[in-house]
Amino acid sequence: MPFHYQLYDYWLRSTGVWVSPLLTLNVDWLNESEISAIAQIHALERVEFGIKMSWEYRKKLDSDYMSWCVNTKHPNLVFTNKSISHNSAPSIFSYQMRDPNRLVMSVGKYEETIVLASYNKRLREQRYEGKLMRRLWEKKVDATIAPLTMVS
Repeated sequence: MPFHYQLYDYWLRSTGVWVSPLLTLNVDWLNESEISAIAQIHALERVEFGIKMSWEYRKKLDSDYMSWCVNTKHPNLVFTNKSISHNSAPSIFSYQMRDPNRLVMSVGKYEETIVLASYNKRLREQRYEGKLMRRLWEKKVDATIAPLTMVS
């Protein structure tokens, strides 16, 4: 069983394509070479798994991506391939599983909460210095991902 079991289970239920009025987001697992690249950046030895997210904005011609992984030696930390702010080193987020369907990740003054409301609906909230910047409902549209039973 993975050390970061609750986080693994959460992302297992979150992989796929999510859409909102703002963007289309693709969530998938990292492959071995992608994990190795992040492990090398952060000098990690016992990486368990990793996630990649890529997104395209719906109303402007812009896209981006971010990848991250977890390490058994570092509970409640997520190691990224880049920073959320430009021109700085890759970020290390802290994370908390508030319950099996609610993930809170933070770095510095930034915090993001993602709540799985059902297998195909989730709420994402982004805060800076505790102030709500954005609240988005996202719907899963990837039909290749079979619905999984929600953990309650």
